[in-house]
Amino acid sequence: MTDAAALQERPIAVQIGFNKCATLSLTRLFNRSGVNSLHCNWSKGKGRQEKPLYQARIHRNLSTGRPAFAGLERFSGFFDLELIRPKRHYENFKQFQAIAEAYPQAKFILNTRDKAKWLRSRARHTNGLYLSKNMALYNESEEQVIARWAQDFDTHHAHVRSYFANKPGRLVEFDIAADPINKITDFFASDFRLDPVHWGHAHKTSDKSWAQQEEDRWSSFDFTRFCA
Repeated sequence: MTDAAALQERPIAVQIGFNKCATLSLTRLFNRSGVNSLHCNWSKGKGRQEKPLYQARIHRNLSTGRPAFAGLERFSGFFDLELIRPKRHYENFKQFQAIAEAYPQAKFILNTRDKAKWLRSRARHTNGLYLSKNMALYNESEEQVIARWAQDFDTHHAHVRSYFANKPGRLVEFDIAADPINKITDFFASDFRLDPVHWGHAHKTSDKSWAQQEEDRWSSFDFTRFCA
C-alpha cells in the first residue's frame, strides 16, 4: 500500500470552519498532543513554507481529482486550509465533501463563533492586510467584502450541516467561545489522545501590538447589521 493510500485508510482530523475561529489554537492542541498537524502554510519543525505552498498543493490535488492530501502523508491533522495571495484565493476547506469521500476515516471540525465578532476579527486580521487583500483580489469596497464574508459564513455553515446530517460520528461543531474543549478531545478519543492542558487561545487579535489602533478604527462600525 502506498503512503497516499495508507493515509486514506487511517484517522485524520480536518478543520473546515473559517479562519479567525481558533484555527491556530486547535492546531497547537493537536501538535502538542503528538498529532503532527498542518496549519495553512506552517508545519511543526519546518515553520512557514513558501515553496511549494501547502495550500496550492492541496488545491492542485483537488483540481486534478487526486486525494486532497496526497504528498502530505506525514500529517494527521489539517487546519486553516485557506490562503489568499495577490492573484488567487485558496479555500480548500470548502471542498469538505471531496475530502470526506476520499478519506472515509477522516473526522471533521466545524469551528465557529458569534458571527459579528468573527467579522470584526477578520476585518482587523493582520492589521487590516487580510481585508485589503480581499478588496484588491475581488475588486470590492470594505463593506462589500464584509457583506460577502457574512453571506459566505451562513452558506458554508448550512452546506456543512446538511452534508454531515446523515453521517453520524464524522463531524463535531465547536463554538470556540461557548463549548468546553472536551467536546473536541472526547470526539477524537478513539483516534488521538488529545491533552486539554494544551488548549489555549493563540494569536488572539486583541493581543497584537497594533490591535488598539485597529480597534479604534472599527469601534463604531456596526457589524451586527450584516447578521440579520
